[in-house]
Amino acid sequence: MMSPVRMVTVSMAMAVMLGGCVVRPAPASPPPGTQPPPPQPNADATTPAPTEPTTEPTAPTPPAVPDANPDTPPPQPPTGLTATDPVDCSGANTRTLERVHIVSTGTAIDVHGACKITIKDSHIVGNLAIDAHGAANLTITNSVIEGKGGMAIDLHGSARVTATGTRFVGKMKSHGAASFGDQGGNSWK
Repeated sequence: MMSPVRMVTVSMAMAVMLGGCVVRPAPASPPPGTQPPPPQPNADATTPAPTEPTTEPTAPTPPAVPDANPDTPPPQPPTGLTATDPVDCSGANTRTLERVHIVSTGTAIDVHGACKITIKDSHIVGNLAIDAHGAANLTITNSVIEGKGGMAIDLHGSARVTATGTRFVGKMKSHGAASFGDQGGNSWK
């Protein structure tokens, strides 16, 4: 038989591995025939005595995009758009994404190296919609770029993005020599 201390340690480790909350065991009951110690009075009678929390805090989980249930079919793309898998473009490749709908639980478009991508009349959704690094170059026109995890675009290295008439949902983070060229008609939510 496993000792209670070992059992609690194993249970806590499994709960952490599974991403759940860890429940602490209840305090041991006093032996039969004895009284529990009396509660300690507070120095300030208006403040209730502190109680020990029953769960360990966990880091917030970014929202799933759009549904983590594998039995649920993915949502249909908006009318006129073609559902497309997430894009990973590297090297000196060139890609054009026109009238596409990309939905990803991770990064929807990952552009690195000297890859050039043109996004036109599309709807891009991901926990991080666009991650551009290295010498990547993106041109976005009349599209919707949604970062469900709070970040629409993360630019680093010497990546360059230009956008016209595009609605961005989420923040943009730019570091290094990366740049964003607002060509007009864009909105940020």
